[in-house]
Amino acid sequence: MIKVFGLIKSENYNHYVPEEDETCDQHCFDSDYCILTVNNTSECLELSHVDRDNRFVTLPDNNCPTFNEINYTLTLPSGEVLSWNQTESGWEWKQCREGWKKFERTDGITVCMQTFRVDEKITRGASIMKCEEIGAKLTGVASVDESKWIHGELMKSEGLYDWYSFWIDGKRQCDSDGSCKFVWSDGYTEGNDALGTSTNFEESKNGQDCLVVAYMELVPSKTIDDGSCADTKYLNGYVCGYKLM
Repeated sequence: MIKVFGLIKSENYNHYVPEEDETCDQHCFDSDYCILTVNNTSECLELSHVDRDNRFVTLPDNNCPTFNEINYTLTLPSGEVLSWNQTESGWEWKQCREGWKKFERTDGITVCMQTFRVDEKITRGASIMKCEEIGAKLTGVASVDESKWIHGELMKSEGLYDWYSFWIDGKRQCDSDGSCKFVWSDGYTEGNDALGTSTNFEESKNGQDCLVVAYMELVPSKTIDDGSCADTKYLNGYVCGYKLM
């Protein structure tokens, strides 16, 4: 436990009134959810690791030491390790929702992803709506590592057959001169690093203009395929994501 004199930028506190002879520090230390507590006269203001969409920054006052060598982490019972990240003015708590996978991209953007299997099959349009209902987007992929993680989650499904896939963002757009490229519409994905046709992308064209992550029996080393935007026959799920602010 580390004690810092300063301010916290957050309004997402859990309010707790300590019992007689109990301190805020003691209650936070003994609680499995608490990552930080603030003594506020008659009550404790506690921050929870469960509230991962929120960004918390501590601002030590000018009389505090720098704590440059402190590596403050929290290990959950699941084995997931969460960390406070040091900034120029303090520390920030920047985590994905519980159960979502965090990817720190080379362009400096951090994205959280989750896969969703749908046994009764699902259209691309319905997948977009499902993601938006939970405050996310049908996500694009910016690297082979991201698509391989999605592929690994897909491979946990039972009843895999020769072509089994999850919708992701990405749609082919062609100019009048016939030149085509895939465009991401999630608002945070850039680049085509995951779309190398020699290593990771099985491109077939022929009117199949939307991207999926797929298990393909004939090319098991590749993870991305282009499919019909209107197809549902083999579309077994979708992948949601959001940019971590």
